[in-house]
Amino acid sequence: MLPTDKLAMPFLVLLAILSLEGCEPAPVVDTPLTFEVTEVTRSAGDVEFSRITDIGVDTRGLVYAGDGLQRVLVLDGRGRLVREFGRMGGGPGEFQSIGNVHLLPGDSLFVYDGLAHRATVYRPGSDRVAYTTLFPEPGYSFPMDIEPWRDGSVIGHFRRINGDVPIAGQRRDDVIRLLNRDGSIQRDTVITVIEPEVQEVRTDRGEGFFLPYWARQTLVRWDAQGNIYTLWTDSARVHVYDVSGQERRSIPIRLDTQRLPLTDATIDSVAQQNATQDIPARALTRAFRSRWETWPLVENMLVDDRSRVWIQPVTHTPESRWIAFDTTGKQVATLRLPRGVQPRLIQADRIYTVSSDSLDVQSLVVYRLEPSPTPTREHP
Repeated sequence: MLPTDKLAMPFLVLLAILSLEGCEPAPVVDTPLTFEVTEVTRSAGDVEFSRITDIGVDTRGLVYAGDGLQRVLVLDGRGRLVREFGRMGGGPGEFQSIGNVHLLPGDSLFVYDGLAHRATVYRPGSDRVAYTTLFPEPGYSFPMDIEPWRDGSVIGHFRRINGDVPIAGQRRDDVIRLLNRDGSIQRDTVITVIEPEVQEVRTDRGEGFFLPYWARQTLVRWDAQGNIYTLWTDSARVHVYDVSGQERRSIPIRLDTQRLPLTDATIDSVAQQNATQDIPARALTRAFRSRWETWPLVENMLVDDRSRVWIQPVTHTPESRWIAFDTTGKQVATLRLPRGVQPRLIQADRIYTVSSDSLDVQSLVVYRLEPSPTPTREHP
């Protein structure tokens, strides 16, 4: 007769095998990185901005800021002014309204003037103009954003000119065009995107077109790999296209679809700021209230140098929240910034921002992105 412990062993082994077969391995849950920010650089107190429109960084770490006073300011790694150039006018090196600022290979500087519809390219590390390019206005549309693309070409976001009556049946959608270096059209329509919710207001004394910051519109961004990203600010999906206009992917983003109410105080404030002698605040208030009741879902979108898509949902909290998605639509990171800090460029582990104080005085602030030692689970 076998010992009882010898008889029990096969039975125990069998139970163990059956138990293993009945269990599934626990799913691996990837928790998105939670970033914290540490201030690295802030523009010096004697550096004054009117309105920072765009930010670029060269290979030496110098920061180039387009300013509403028709000038470009160059800051070093400590936020001190290295030099500035540009002035009001229509000649070489003069601007009416600086929009995009972009560093080209070799550190040549590309500056786009949205009012003049002209790009100015400067020699590396210099305020000497290398060349300028005028851009056309085909089909009653104006080039709102212009930036260098790949292989020497240029990409442009063109918006319909409000007030012009299109041909019967013609839509007013925005158009993304690919242009040659001399401003001629290489590809007339890469894609079209939904036009913004522009509000027309008419009174006995005049008329105007207004785009309040809560109006729904299509955000358009692009990356160095040749991808074009679009997002309607009242949707939860990013569309990605190549330069031929083919949709490469559609990225769903997890957002709280509960739209926040638009308060009377906000509408009144914007109406007061935009009122003119011909269009009084009460006319603007009446028009805005009749059209909008809620905020859109999304406030802003950026694409960083790793092709991560950063989305800023609309929130009414002391901090602004940003969510990053990779090219597959997977949420990979979250970030919170103080209210009044608006990112303009995310590059490597740096985030370049515009900070506005209570008096709306702007500073250029650079933060370092650092993974939090105690990551938290974010909810949409």
